[in-house]
Amino acid sequence: MFRPFLRNFLVVPALVLLVLATGCHPQYFASYGGSARYAVNDSIPEDLALEALIAPYRERLAATMRSGLAPLGGELRLGKPESTLGNWLTDILQRYTTETRGISSDFTLCNYGGVRIGSIGQDSLRVGTIYELLPFDNELVIVTLSGSETGALIRYMARSGFWPLSRGIEVMQSDNRIEWIKIGGKPLEVTRPYRVQMPDYVANGGDGTAFLAVAPREKVGSLMRDAVIAQLQVETQKGIVQEGKLDERVIIRNH
Repeated sequence: MFRPFLRNFLVVPALVLLVLATGCHPQYFASYGGSARYAVNDSIPEDLALEALIAPYRERLAATMRSGLAPLGGELRLGKPESTLGNWLTDILQRYTTETRGISSDFTLCNYGGVRIGSIGQDSLRVGTIYELLPFDNELVIVTLSGSETGALIRYMARSGFWPLSRGIEVMQSDNRIEWIKIGGKPLEVTRPYRVQMPDYVANGGDGTAFLAVAPREKVGSLMRDAVIAQLQVETQKGIVQEGKLDERVIIRNH
């Protein structure tokens, strides 16, 4: 049933501009036209004509959101320093870019706050689930960073317990100190450039990453959730069952 959702809708006061021509220099005066407050609540009767108009579209949207995308082999759960959900999400984004789109990048990261579901426990991944997981219109971008800048980014993430990272990078932290970083199985080289895929929100300085805002970047040309849906469709056609695995891409040892 369609109901308005605003309880107190305030009609913006109208301003009437009167133009008085005086020689070659017109003068403008603002006149206050008054305002009125209308209470919008459940006492307003249902608009049956409007309900009939939107019903087919609502049902079609609901059917789309319920539609299955891919089989899921086990529960995905978000956590730190790595997790089955975080690993799965960044890995599938990395595969979308490098395998399906043919765009090179060394690894993918996602800010922890950008993942809006704590766990996925159903036996299949659905369109609606991906929209809940990634509700923001964040685009994928690939930022080019030097090795020293990449190291600084990893150390920044470590301060909050780490963000989700894809395969392609490994980090060892011991007693709150980064011991080593490996990219592509090799130690981080401070002078070498690395291509890091991330949400544009992070690339533009969100979540405290203002130091990334001036770094060179390349747009992938896809929203994050669209990329996940597209890659799930590709992999489902190949018979791949989705799984999230812990593989010690981030190791923390405290003595």
